[in-house]
Parts: sequence; structure tokens; C-alpha cells
Amino acid sequence: MIAALAGLLVCQLAGEVLARALGLPVPGPVIGAVILFALLVLRDRAAPPMLVAVAGGLLGNLGLLFVPAGVGVVVYLPTLARDWAPLSLAILAGTLAAIAVTGRLAQALLRPAPGMLMPVPGAAPAEASPGEVSSGPSPAPLRGPFPGPRSGAASEHPPGPPLGPSSGPPAEPSPKDGAP
Repeated sequence: MIAALAGLLVCQLAGEVLARALGLPVPGPVIGAVILFALLVLRDRAAPPMLVAVAGGLLGNLGLLFVPAGVGVVVYLPTLARDWAPLSLAILAGTLAAIAVTGRLAQALLRPAPGMLMPVPGAAPAEASPGEVSSGPSPAPLRGPFPGPRSGAASEHPPGPPLGPSSGPPAEPSPKDGAP
């Protein structure tokens, strides 16, 4: 446990040293997190269990780590009161830009290659027709990039009640509704 915590702190220290030595505008802990990520990727194995335990403990108490940031906001209250409009605009614009970029990136990364067929989750493999010899289990049925009824694939979710207004007859009022 101590060794894993020391490893995290060494990565943070290395990031801090790099940030100050190179005059980078990025915080040292962020560079340290990138260093830790690079080390874990180069390891080509799962993260050590102790590192996972230490990281889980830190994430479990993440709320406490925001206390210094809250104190910093209180220290700058006069500045926030004076410049609230441009700060609010910057926060709003930054949030919307981050959401837009994240959405576009997710669309680009999750888009299947043209002509790519994917197995339908939970679908039973196709059976051999009578007279056809099967050499073993066949692969699951394939579908195009769009799940659901448009591609003719079965939905992986069981049917449920319709969403939105019902097209059927109106429901009988219950005694709780004040009906006579």
C-alpha cells in the first residue's frame, strides 16, 4: 500500500519537476497522471492490485480533495463578484464546447467501418436448414450499424409498455381519482 502511494507521489513529483523545468502551462499533477498512464500502458499488464486499491481509496474520498478548491473560490470572491458575467460566459461556452467535441469524438470512434457487419447481441445462432450438413455451431446473425427494427434485427430489450400517450381506449378512473 505504501509502495503504491509512493509510486503515485513519484509520478506527481516528476510531473511537477517537468512542468517547472520546461515552463509548461500544464499543472504538474496532470503531467504526472500522463506519466503514470504511459508507464501502465508500457507495462502491458493489468495495474498492480495495490495501485488499484490506493486509487480506489483516493477516488472514494474525492469529495475531500475539493476542499482546497472551495477555499480558493472563497479567497477570490471579490474577483468573482466583479467579473461574474465574463466568467459565467466562459464556463458556459467551455462546457458546451466540451460536450460538442466529446459527442463528435464518440460518434467518430463508435462508427463502424463501411460495410462492417456486427453480431446481434443475445441472438441465437442460425440453424442449418434440413438436408444441410452443419460443421458445428454457426456464428450469431449479423446486423448493420443501426440496432433495432430499422435493420430487421431483434431488440435486446424485452418489449415493455409503450412510452408516451396511449393510442388505446382511456383507462377507467380509479376510486382514488375522486370518481363517483
